[in-house]
Amino acid sequence: MEIQRNPAQTDLVAKEREARERYMRILHSSLSLVKQQCKQTWLNLGDHCTKLFFAKMRQRRLQSYIYTIRNDQMRTAEGFDQVAKVIVDYYQGMLGEQPIVRE
Repeated sequence: MEIQRNPAQTDLVAKEREARERYMRILHSSLSLVKQQCKQTWLNLGDHCTKLFFAKMRQRRLQSYIYTIRNDQMRTAEGFDQVAKVIVDYYQGMLGEQPIVRE
């Protein structure tokens, strides 16, 4: 309040400037700390969600695989290559084969 009565006192103006600069440094460092903590929390939770997301994707993909299938003669085929061959043969039989004519 002393500065309001006599604004010409340079020592009080200097003290006020120093106090304001000190306050701004403290405020800046505390905000920086809060930002770093928020970023760390976000990265940790984001990483957890990413792991969870990819684990669910893997689980869904494994559930959608066809491990065994029966062909036209009711024989069971097992394994990815055998299952793929049965499926391709089935659809080729349904659709037929047409010669490819290239001009």
